Amino acid sequence: MKFWRSVNFTLCLALACALSLSLPAHGAKQPDKAKQANNLTKHARKIERKLGHYKPGTPIHLVMGDGSDRYGTLGKLSPTSFSFTDGDSNAVETVQYSDVDSAQKGSAPIGEGSVHHHHHLPF
Repeated sequence: MKFWRSVNFTLCLALACALSLSLPAHGAKQPDKAKQANNLTKHARKIERKLGHYKPGTPIHLVMGDGSDRYGTLGKLSPTSFSFTDGDSNAVETVQYSDVDSAQKGSAPIGEGSVHHHHHLPF
């Protein structure tokens, strides 16, 4: 009787060890959103947080790292990038947070040939 208890205990212990070793390996295969977010620079996380306050479809104005201005609408956000519909061409593209210098809510004239004007008051 004592023999079967020790065999039962040993089998249960072996099964528990095998299960505990297999769970972390299974979970490590899937990317963790928090881990991906940690790969962003401090500035990229700031852009991600700012865009996170806007709903998809919100008109936005982006100043890119190369100094160019982009006007369009915000699409779906992901951990390292977001989709952006260009206001001139209506093309949907993926933009990395790290490629953006600044982002702000704005109006987005839509369509090819639309002109973006900044009106300055004389005073």
